[in-house]
Amino acid sequence: MPTQIHVALLPQLLPCDWARDKPTAVIIDTLRFTTTACQALAAGAADVTVAAEIEEARMIAASSPQAALLCGERHCHLIEGFDLGNSPLDYSESRVRDKRLVFSTTNGTRAVAAARETQEIVLAGLVNRLRVSRALAGSPTSVAWILCAGTDGEAALEDILAAGAILDGSPDLEPGNDAARLAHTAWQSLTRQQEAGPALTSAIEQLFSLSRGGRNLIESGYAPDVQFAARLDTCDALPRATTQWNQFTI
Repeated sequence: MPTQIHVALLPQLLPCDWARDKPTAVIIDTLRFTTTACQALAAGAADVTVAAEIEEARMIAASSPQAALLCGERHCHLIEGFDLGNSPLDYSESRVRDKRLVFSTTNGTRAVAAARETQEIVLAGLVNRLRVSRALAGSPTSVAWILCAGTDGEAALEDILAAGAILDGSPDLEPGNDAARLAHTAWQSLTRQQEAGPALTSAIEQLFSLSRGGRNLIESGYAPDVQFAARLDTCDALPRATTQWNQFTI
């Protein structure tokens, strides 16, 4: 039986009883937190711990039994006193291997906090779309929720497309609500126009650059991050939190 994939276009649009049966929750913040977390863990970071607020991140890092790097942004820019921002290009193996990373971002880490009631949380973007699709298709649970972080309280085009791409990644996944059907239809419309490869990547980049989140990044000097996040299936990392809702490993 296919896994039913439900989508919430924003954290505040989750039904009040969504976590009753402890479904897997998939968090998408394509531009940029979940993309960056995938890159960081693939580059060898020991783990990624999230905090909704800046002071909470400082407290977690200060109380860590091993040295931790403070990572994240507010409104695209590095937080004062933090070690790294939210650009995936900053998370090289030489910088983060075996390091504990504590993240706080404008949208993505707050979306993770919204899913804390469930049993398993996964971080996803276009970069690890296929890995996430296969994991959901092989899950013992029959229902999963994809939670889109959005941008400053509004639904984000890039998150919707990533949700649709996950649904399209396996025949054993099917839309479970209208938001999932909307996301799936949006992705299929794009892929009908462009075959996989450079043309599709270029089309994704163009759409991302038109979105509010993409425009914010480009205006802030982070156009390469938009290009990075538009690359489909380039990362095999599956960041998961199971025993502790805010700590992710692969």
